[in-house]
Amino acid sequence: MLARGEVPGFREAREKAAAALGLRGSEAALEGLALLQAVIEYQSLFDHGELPKRNQRLRRAALEAMKFLRGFSPRLHGAVLFGTTFADTPVGLLLFDDEIEHVSRHLLHNKVPFTLRTAPARRGREAPWPVFECHRDGVDFELSVLPVQRQRQMPPSRLTGRTVLCLDENALVQRLAESPGGYWLEGLPLLPPPGLAEPER
Repeated sequence: MLARGEVPGFREAREKAAAALGLRGSEAALEGLALLQAVIEYQSLFDHGELPKRNQRLRRAALEAMKFLRGFSPRLHGAVLFGTTFADTPVGLLLFDDEIEHVSRHLLHNKVPFTLRTAPARRGREAPWPVFECHRDGVDFELSVLPVQRQRQMPPSRLTGRTVLCLDENALVQRLAESPGGYWLEGLPLLPPPGLAEPER
């Protein structure tokens, strides 16, 4: 379902798969890291040709967006960071501001259309996040806005329950210079993924 673009993320994939299999409650629980490992194995078999080029394209789009949103201390997270992207994967950025109107005004001033939604609440989180969804130059973006204090205490990851893994602009520039299309899975307890052939520059 993830590979065919039928669901936007792991949570929705878990729910639909559980419903299709008739599972409920604890039976339907599937560790996020196990899902990520399965995605990597799937891509190594069926998507190894296009994946590095897609990763590089989305990461460079993320870098341009981070420059545009520099005033909100953006951080890249999620599938584009890890390198487990599919054709419809959006670039996920965390932004930090105590007033979401600052973000909306910045987008409107620069003529970037958007829709605003609220991310589902998670256990242990004080409030759902506002998420700006927008599209630019053929790439979808999901811009989650967190209070400024969250830069010092980052939220937990949906995958691991531990602090979310993310990169700031300078770290992204460095990683792009080292491995623009490869997997970036440091910090995740996964089996070593197969190597990806980097696209020609």
